[in-house]
Amino acid sequence: MSFCQKIIAMVCLSAALFGCSLAAIGGRYADWYVMRRIDTFVGLSKEQRAYLDPKVDIHLVWIKTDLLPDTNKSIGELITRVERGLNMDDIVWVEGRIDFLRTRLHERIMPDVVWLLSRLSTEQIKHLEKEWNANVERSSKKVSSQTPEEFRQEKLEQYEDTFEDWVGSITDAQKKTVEEIYGDLATLEQRRIYLVGRAEVQETFLKLTLSPVNETALRQFITTWIENPADLRTGISKEAYTKRTLLVRDSLLKLQETLSEEQRQGLVKTLKDHQKDIQVFAESKP
Repeated sequence: MSFCQKIIAMVCLSAALFGCSLAAIGGRYADWYVMRRIDTFVGLSKEQRAYLDPKVDIHLVWIKTDLLPDTNKSIGELITRVERGLNMDDIVWVEGRIDFLRTRLHERIMPDVVWLLSRLSTEQIKHLEKEWNANVERSSKKVSSQTPEEFRQEKLEQYEDTFEDWVGSITDAQKKTVEEIYGDLATLEQRRIYLVGRAEVQETFLKLTLSPVNETALRQFITTWIENPADLRTGISKEAYTKRTLLVRDSLLKLQETLSEEQRQGLVKTLKDHQKDIQVFAESKP
């Protein structure tokens, strides 16, 4: 998922629950798309729809007039840093800005997320569980059919494709660098642990939506789920999350040091294109 898609994926109510993206949806249909995504997973009642419809409209206006301009400002600052050459402080800064934007959205929509989740019927909870289980099953089925080497090769090819998408090209030397520094992330066992952990989180979450709902506990769970997911997964330690974060930071730094001037300008162009996409969405009529 691109930087632009990640940011735009944060700008709708259902993002907090289902990770949807509005990257390909015009602002004219954004409210409809958000409601449809929520309805797909939950099956909204008339009361819930009547409550959420105007709330989604209000949130989208705030997103277009406040969050997205702030996002584009951050991308502009990132472009300046890319042009002069990134260092570790810049990479940490990018992580911090994404966390900041996510937190702003999280704080804005949390009351409505909790409102909905605390009012799910038994049938809606079962429907949500069915949708989630289907997603986990599809992922698990694919993982179980792969050998460790097949999984590793697939992940490395994804990393290479992402690199090429962002900068416009990738050399054989850079492919080798990707394999060397991202190899530790391309392990089938870690993927299996992640899937088990995701199922564990979903089970805990569904229990919190059962009546009578403790809204404080539900709110805290969602906050942790978004901000510190390692705290919810017994199969993945905080040390493993920290190691992964540090590895990704180090990898990004090493890769940017290999960029040619043409590739650096390709990255700048990609970022500017994302700015334009966000601007179009922000200025779109409801």
